[in-house]
Amino acid sequence: MANCCAAMDAGVSCFESSVAGLGGCPFTKVAGGNVCTEDLVHYLHRLGQRPEVSLEKLVELARDLSASSAASCPAWSTRSARPGRPPSC
Repeated sequence: MANCCAAMDAGVSCFESSVAGLGGCPFTKVAGGNVCTEDLVHYLHRLGQRPEVSLEKLVELARDLSASSAASCPAWSTRSARPGRPPSC
């Protein structure tokens, strides 16, 4: 997320992310993984951007994906939200 914030400050406007942070580099165990879409959207909402993207639906999807896979969800937004509600800004 810190790199996304710095990139936005530098004028970058297009980012790739992954719901529930799924994916990553298959060649090394030490790779940090992907930026969680839920965290990126939470940050954008705090900036007043992309209000049309539903953080609540992303959090719900991330929880469902994590529950159906062996991977745990690293997203702060998903861990901190109460079921049925997105995290508060």
